[in-house]
Formats: sequence, structure tokens, C-alpha cells
Amino acid sequence: MSEVISNSKSNSIHSSATLKKGFFTLTSNEMEQLAQIAVEKAVERMHSKGIATITSKDGKIYQQHPDGRLEPYSIDIDEPEK
Repeated sequence: MSEVISNSKSNSIHSSATLKKGFFTLTSNEMEQLAQIAVEKAVERMHSKGIATITSKDGKIYQQHPDGRLEPYSIDIDEPEK
């Protein structure tokens, strides 16, 4: 997800015409760009409220805090009771 967070400005859609198109007329690239923007905005909203998000970098999972600090993150999965 670090790819999602990085380069938010360079990944933005350059044409307002794309935003006026209907969903079914968008190319897969345009849909991906819109999804990218939506994720970036969601992360910004969460961080503005002090909520950490989960991201990945170099194949590892991290919790990204609003101050930008990355903390290694692991999921503890308990075995189901038998």
C-alpha cells in the first residue's frame, strides 16, 4: 500500500473530462486512478483524526501513524478452538 500513499500528486487524473464520464465508460487505467485518489483521501482523513493506517513497504506490513512514523505490524492469528 505504500504505492498507494506515495506520489499522490503525480498519480492524479489530469483531465476533468474523466470525472464527467460514466463509470462503465471509464478505462481500467482511469478506474485505477480514481481508486488511487479515493484511497489517498481516506488515508488523509484518518490521519487528520489521529488514526493510524496499515501500509506495506518492501514486502513488509507496517502501521503508519499520522506523524509519518512506520511501526512493524503483525497479525496474531489464534488457532480456532476444537
